Amino acid sequence: ALRLPEHARWRRALNEGQGFTSCGWIFDGDTRFDTVGFMEWVRLAPVERAKGVVRIPEGTLLINRQGQDLNIET
Repeated sequence: ALRLPEHARWRRALNEGQGFTSCGWIFDGDTRFDTVGFMEWVRLAPVERAKGVVRIPEGTLLINRQGQDLNIET
């Protein structure tokens, strides 16, 4: 499991396997993402898949995008 080193605000982890490359991020509990900016990134990012749980000012946002199929839960 990804863990943050003490006093770190974020951490990035890369992985490769089965012909794919992945990049995972973990952020501290104080990090909040701009809702509109994050949603635009999720829709437009040039990636095959994006999924995660992020904190936004309104609460928690769960996203799962594969290709053009986007599922969002709040």
